[in-house]
Amino acid sequence: MDSSGSKLEKLMTFRQNAQAKDEELKGVLSPEQYTLYEQKKDEMQATMKQKMKEKYEASQ
Repeated sequence: MDSSGSKLEKLMTFRQNAQAKDEELKGVLSPEQYTLYEQKKDEMQATMKQKMKEKYEASQ
């Protein structure tokens, strides 16, 4: 992975890679497995957002 570039470019690359991974998993997993994967991914994102919020509030 190229470490040069702006934060926005890195974010866009990350999102593109994540989207490609999701499409690949959709073709490999059963519909039930993919639904569970999406639920777990959403839970993980919510947890990360909460931790970031707590870290930000603790620094204030």
